[in-house]
Amino acid sequence: MAKKSRSTDREVELRRSASDFRHFCRYLKIVDKQTQLVPLKLNKAQDVLISAIEKNPWVFDLKARQMGGTTGIAAYAFWHAYFQPNFRVGVMAQSRESAEQIFEIYRRFYDHPPKWMQFPTEKSNVREMLFFHGGMIRVFTANTQSARGTTYNFLHCSEFAFYSDVEQTVRAVFQTATPDAVVVMETTANGLNHAHKLWADENGYEKVFLPWTLSDEYSLDRKPHGFRGAGPKWTEYYKEHKITLKQLWWAYDT
Repeated sequence: MAKKSRSTDREVELRRSASDFRHFCRYLKIVDKQTQLVPLKLNKAQDVLISAIEKNPWVFDLKARQMGGTTGIAAYAFWHAYFQPNFRVGVMAQSRESAEQIFEIYRRFYDHPPKWMQFPTEKSNVREMLFFHGGMIRVFTANTQSARGTTYNFLHCSEFAFYSDVEQTVRAVFQTATPDAVVVMETTANGLNHAHKLWADENGYEKVFLPWTLSDEYSLDRKPHGFRGAGPKWTEYYKEHKITLKQLWWAYDT
């Protein structure tokens, strides 16, 4: 009876994980800023971003650095590919190194759930993971043709404002998307290029700005040296953006 009960509990847990992304996150592991392997707990920025994707499958995420956006997008894409047969995820990065770093996030997601939850793979290397049911995750760079030949249900264009030819690359990768695909364009700012035009235009994208103020880590517990004579511009910044005093100290010190 104990074995049967355990088997039933696992089936229930699998069904819940398959239907509830935020519940499934408890089984995903990340490396935190202290280099510790810990369960994924969506931070404020990640929660805002995922909620936007759930509202509108076309999202333009303009972000501050080190907000965890790439990890949040990867977790959501992984959940889809893991539980939906033949669901294909394509991730485009600005460089080979960036592509492989992003794929490490996916590899870590796959490696650390309990064994009873680990689905077998038919193919697995440094850039592609193919599950037994046809679900797939593939990473590639903006200057290669490796995206072609496959259609994707989920496209993540990482730091796309830094692609050598933003307009042409984005146009080419969009040709690989299925009609109902999730498309997430994610980047930090990089001047007045085509990415800026996409942000300014009315084009169907849900525009999501993730400022540094969403991160609890960007605060300082002590008044920084020299702050007393900082001048009126910091008082104006403090009032305009409605930040806390500790955030103001961090901004001044940084």
